[in-house]
Amino acid sequence: MASAVEIDAMRRALQLARRGPRGLNPQVGAVILSPAGDVLAEGFHRGAGTPHAEVDALSRLSPGAARGATAVVTLEPCNHTGRTGPCALALIEAGVARVVYALDDPTDAAAGGAERLRAAGVDVESGVEAEAARALIADWIAVQRTGRPHVTVKWAQSLDGRAAADDGTSQWITGPAARRDVHARRASADAIVAGTGTVRTDDPALTARDADGALLEAQPVPVVIGESETDPDAAVRRHPRTPLFYATHDLPAVLADLAAQGVQRVFVEGGPTLASAFVREGLADEVLVVRRAGPSRRIASRPRRHRGADHRRRTAARRGIRPQPRRRPAGRRPPHHPNPRRALMFTGIVEEIGAVTAVEPSGDGVRLTLRAPLSVSDAGHGDSISVSGVCLTVVDQGEDWFTADVMKQTLDMSTLADVAPGRPVNLERATAAHGRLGGHIVQGHIDGTGVVREVRPGAQWSVVRIGIPSHLAPLVVDKGSIAIDGVSLTVSAVSEAADPEPWLEVSLIPETLEATTLGRAEAGTPVNLETDILARHVQRMLAFRPADTTAASTAPTERGSA
Repeated sequence: MASAVEIDAMRRALQLARRGPRGLNPQVGAVILSPAGDVLAEGFHRGAGTPHAEVDALSRLSPGAARGATAVVTLEPCNHTGRTGPCALALIEAGVARVVYALDDPTDAAAGGAERLRAAGVDVESGVEAEAARALIADWIAVQRTGRPHVTVKWAQSLDGRAAADDGTSQWITGPAARRDVHARRASADAIVAGTGTVRTDDPALTARDADGALLEAQPVPVVIGESETDPDAAVRRHPRTPLFYATHDLPAVLADLAAQGVQRVFVEGGPTLASAFVREGLADEVLVVRRAGPSRRIASRPRRHRGADHRRRTAARRGIRPQPRRRPAGRRPPHHPNPRRALMFTGIVEEIGAVTAVEPSGDGVRLTLRAPLSVSDAGHGDSISVSGVCLTVVDQGEDWFTADVMKQTLDMSTLADVAPGRPVNLERATAAHGRLGGHIVQGHIDGTGVVREVRPGAQWSVVRIGIPSHLAPLVVDKGSIAIDGVSLTVSAVSEAADPEPWLEVSLIPETLEATTLGRAEAGTPVNLETDILARHVQRMLAFRPADTTAASTAPTERGSA
């Protein structure tokens, strides 16, 4: 059993190991102790081709000074000859009597050092401070196991579920705190990866910076993947590390090449197409999802200024012409532009139970009239209201009612196809993204319908089991979020994956039973279902296939200037 002195020496060896670089070889530290427990020498590995930690420490001693000593090392002494000789043999030849190490070497080529030491009569003990040592070189161990770097894929989106603006422009989706976290993650990675599309559109620097915009000391190697050319003046070419460019879509080959260059951890921050490819090909070890607590400024559904009208006014002013006001035909209602700080999403917190009062044909759909005193109290033409989970737009309104058109596609996807006068419905006004999020993010886009199979009343709540379509089953997880008839609920149980008739269960408290139409549900009642937006994004990412999957090369095509 290791002594207190040896444990302290191992902790010191771990500190020394951190001085070494991350790369092809692991970070390893060593301390040589005298028979009395005094420190004779210290060393650490300075990178591929340099002496290993044990040899580095021994080199600081005069010949014979290590005889009878104890070597404390963070990784099992190697037993192979590469660029340097076997460390186990060096310890034996130096006369070391005892070796204490933390982790067994996981590689076939270098393992066996402990066995060789024991065969030579050296006392060997392993497993001292093993967890700390494993945490230090976890990424290197992962590379030895998988043959590629550890991959973290970052996915950022706004509350409206988008990762980029419709017009191709790009804005920060996340806030300052999230960006600080991302830059810290960049600094901890060996390489940061982006696609040529992102580099062309956003011109990112791909650097790690502090809150003031200054470069951090640790910088990842920038990697650009894709067949499109990178602009000679692109910001990535001014990165403090030499960028790598891969003109290919063969991601496993890119990762293998990066591993061969000593890259242990990769941070993918290159847009939804590249992120989807990594996830789809099973190359994402970790997915970092960042949601903005509000819509992205250019991504939010806000009224956009019409450049044409502005241009006409500026041109007329330059020419000294007074533009004539555009006249609206008699009887035509002016367009309503909702407040841009409203009408962005729902939260699944029902505000009132309304009722359908009329159903009239409207094109290939229907026009509904609904009694909704609270919902119309501050609603205007064009605003959004959730009707049993379906996002509908107000086209007309009165003191306590409003009308909305429902297209055929929505009728086919929801329970509104069977709506009739007198039917109660859950109503919720759209919520401002800067407001309080009471439930979860609900878009009002129904994924399908389910049918209540049973209701099990309890002393404090009722459990409702709902049969769901098989294509929605993968999107529903235990303890995940779901909207049922517009009500934000937590899934309390799900069927087995192999169940041919999938179902989910939710528990309803008395307040929910009283304040929503779910309190009237019974076996056979159809309900609208909206799954969590993140689940749908991941499903889409896994299904997406790039148009061109031909690999052009597995090696960098060019190297930018430092």
